Amino acid sequence: MRMVFFGSRSRIISYWLPVLFHSDHVRKCFKPLSTSQILYSTDRHRLPENWGKNRLKKIKQLYIRNMDDPKIQSILQPFRLAVKEQGDLVRQLKESGAPELDVKKAVNELKQRKKILEDKEIELAPPEVGFDRARMEDLLKRRFYYDQSFAIYGGVTGQFDFGPMGCAMKNNILNLWRSHFILEEQMLEVDCTILTPENVLKASGHVDRFADLMVKDLKNGECFRLDHLIKAHLEKLMTEKNVTPPQIAEYEDIIVKLDGYSKDEMNAILRKFDMKSPNTGNDLSDALEFNLMFSTSIGPTGNLKGFLRPETAQGIFVNFKRLLQFNQGRLPFAAAQIGNSFRNEISPRTGLIRVSMGEK
Repeated sequence: MRMVFFGSRSRIISYWLPVLFHSDHVRKCFKPLSTSQILYSTDRHRLPENWGKNRLKKIKQLYIRNMDDPKIQSILQPFRLAVKEQGDLVRQLKESGAPELDVKKAVNELKQRKKILEDKEIELAPPEVGFDRARMEDLLKRRFYYDQSFAIYGGVTGQFDFGPMGCAMKNNILNLWRSHFILEEQMLEVDCTILTPENVLKASGHVDRFADLMVKDLKNGECFRLDHLIKAHLEKLMTEKNVTPPQIAEYEDIIVKLDGYSKDEMNAILRKFDMKSPNTGNDLSDALEFNLMFSTSIGPTGNLKGFLRPETAQGIFVNFKRLLQFNQGRLPFAAAQIGNSFRNEISPRTGLIRVSMGEK
């Protein structure tokens, strides 16, 4: 989905698109903590508000307690010492035969400290903890919401087909999008061609700059997107036990600035940390620029070079004059387009997050 605002003012419209799965589908994607049965709502269209909260809390607490991150452990250490101190006091009072009222007061204080510790553990846990994305994707594929394209021939990474339920869900989202942005907000909708001549994308800078840096395994030729490789390698280094605070600060600084580094700077980082192929441990090549657009030729002679559009906004920009005329020369106005765009990703993901062709 692509929206472009023209005129002296720009507006940012934020609109949530709620997509609700069958409640049973969602439940199966959370890791069970125990085999004890849990009573669920009989309403098949919505989950109870408190569904899974206690189980999710326990999963997050277990995750934090098993982490080796020194930064998180240092934050939790004062809370844990406070709980231990109060627990020792309760034991001493019980062993010394202290009055029951004093013991109850100490126990209540212990419970309060434990609650504070638990809340802090839950606060520090990443939001995705407790949700098993792999199980969710497996369930959606088995129910044929979507599946990998050409699966009977081995499949192609980054390409997917939508089944009946997936198409229905996608159409609901598109209808809701059009209902709000086109009908209510009165944006001007266009539907432009997917094939784009080279001179158009040359003028927009896509031919020269729409590229990512990649490196190759020198033995088997496997390719990796360089910024993702550097980030994963430095995040792994930060979890090592012998890492020092200055080193962590350096790694975090590099990760934050990754998008702004030049090709030579990325090469320097690659060699400084002696990075190898994450799959084989083989040496890697220097950084190479890889253009993310799918090239093709238009017409029978093949003389007119073109590309599959890398984003849907180009059609809006090249039709600005026509849209302005349609709007009777008045500014501001907003234009929108929705349709497929294509990117030849270096490392397509296994799910729908990073794909070669997507509705935008």
